[in-house]
Amino acid sequence: MSDALLKARQHFANFRSPEQLIEIKVPEWEMSIFYWPHLSAGERRSINIAAQAGAKLEDDGARMIMDRHGREAMEVIVRSRDVRGDLLFNESQFQALLGCDPDVIARISGEMRDQYTSPEDAAKN
Repeated sequence: MSDALLKARQHFANFRSPEQLIEIKVPEWEMSIFYWPHLSAGERRSINIAAQAGAKLEDDGARMIMDRHGREAMEVIVRSRDVRGDLLFNESQFQALLGCDPDVIARISGEMRDQYTSPEDAAKN
C-alpha cells in the first residue's frame, strides 16, 4: 500500500473510534443503535445507489418502488453499529428491513442524517 493511501486511510480511521459513536435509543426494538456522524465513501455510495435505483419489493405479485424507504433502510444498514463499532446489519438484510416499521426506520435514518458531518468539517473543529 502506498504511503499516500496509508495516510488517507489513517486520516479517516481517526474519525472511527468507538468513543466517537453516537447513540440512538430505539425503544420499539428494545435496544440502542450507535453510528458515526460521518460516512465513508463506500457507505455514501451504497445509500445513493439505494436512493437512485429504489427498492423493488415483491408483495402479492405487485411490484412497488420505494425510493425514500429504500434509501432510509440502506442508511440504517450501512451506518448502524453496536457499542464497539461493529455492524448490526448487512446488505443482504435489505429486503427484511423494508418489512419493518417504516416510521421507526425513517426516525433512525433521520437522526443519523441530522448529525452528519464530513471528515473535513470535523477536522476544522
